[in-house]
Amino acid sequence: MVILVDTNILIDYFRQKDKRLTVFNKTFNGNSNRSAAICLTTVSELWSGNSMEDKNNRALTEQFLSSIRIVKNNIETAKITGELMREKKDGISFQDAEIAACALYHKLPLLTLNQKDFRKIKGIKLLPI
Repeated sequence: MVILVDTNILIDYFRQKDKRLTVFNKTFNGNSNRSAAICLTTVSELWSGNSMEDKNNRALTEQFLSSIRIVKNNIETAKITGELMREKKDGISFQDAEIAACALYHKLPLLTLNQKDFRKIKGIKLLPI
């Protein structure tokens, strides 16, 4: 099963010294029937962090990205993003709307620490954490 991973799961993973304690590790390590995917929005969000100014952090992130499936946005995901932005008057961020649109379009469950906000999106399947 391919699972779309939200940016906050990866930020938690990169920040934790003991990777065994992370939601990412608990979800994917030793579970061969699960594989992680991210959308391009997550790459942008990771790159916007101050930690990317450090060349070691950037190299580790590059190495990680080279080993993970990237789900690409397209015209359909852009339309879904727009619909989600229009429908959600309670302040979903553009980035979260894009990630949700990728999950919906590609019919992938989403792994996120932000269960509260994503739960409001009709049709999205959230993995319990």
